[in-house]
Amino acid sequence: MDLAAVTWFRVGGVVDIVYYPADVEDLAMFLATCPIEIPRQVLGSGSNILVRDGG
Repeated sequence: MDLAAVTWFRVGGVVDIVYYPADVEDLAMFLATCPIEIPRQVLGSGSNILVRDGG
C-alpha cells in the first residue's frame, strides 16, 4: 500500500502490510500474535507524520 494515499501531506512510500483494527481488542490481538521479526509502527489518522518515500 502506498502511504501517500492515507497521510495528510500525501507523501510516503509503499509498505508491505497495513492493518486496520476493528477495535482496541482487535489491535491487542494483532500485536500479540504478530511475529517479532516483523517491524511494526502504530500510526493514528495519518496527520502530523512524514513518511519517507522508501516506506
